[in-house]
Amino acid sequence: MKKFLISILLVGFVHSFSFARDGSHVGEIRYSILTRDQFRGLYGEEWDLMQGQKLEEDSDLLALWGKERIPDPRGIFLRCSNGERDSGTGNPDGNLDAGAYQLDQFKSHNHIDSGHSHPLFGCGTGVHLPGGTGMAAIDVNSNGLKLGQDAVRGGSAHIQNTGGNETRPRCISVNAFIKLKESPRVNPQVEQSVQAGVHSSAQTLRQWTCDPEFRAAVENVVRAMVKEGL
Repeated sequence: MKKFLISILLVGFVHSFSFARDGSHVGEIRYSILTRDQFRGLYGEEWDLMQGQKLEEDSDLLALWGKERIPDPRGIFLRCSNGERDSGTGNPDGNLDAGAYQLDQFKSHNHIDSGHSHPLFGCGTGVHLPGGTGMAAIDVNSNGLKLGQDAVRGGSAHIQNTGGNETRPRCISVNAFIKLKESPRVNPQVEQSVQAGVHSSAQTLRQWTCDPEFRAAVENVVRAMVKEGL
């Protein structure tokens, strides 16, 4: 039984490091629909949710990046830096440092009134449109169009508000994680020895992976042995 349990523990040892050595490095960002605890449970505590928190002094990211706080992308979009790209076709503010924050903005533009008309109401052959603030009275009769003494010299148009609380494309909410520390490394020779010792237990591994009842039974045995100090 002890030999069997040791094989299971070795399998778990190798399996756990297969996640640690996923090819990721400090400073990488990943999107996920998983929660913080779920994500860290799969990929390790070297990762954390990006929410503007201060980096710990022993953080590898602090040593490499040199800034004290993680960027906070919650509720906003990430944007690539310009690099060598011209600001006319990229970010108009130029090549900003990674982690730089920009406020929301819409591109400068205008609205031109190319002309419009207003209906006149009256009776018979004469129509009268009374004047008002900044407008002249208008009379239309058989003698033609006549403007009052206070002729219109200019004016403005007011466009009513429309839309929602922001300008955005269609989007889906996700969580953004960043790697703060390098994953623990395993000596290649030690790893090979462990893998060789586990190879003979391949059938046990398959049963452990595919049979929940078998796995539960083994876990119960391990708990009992730990309780008895074996």
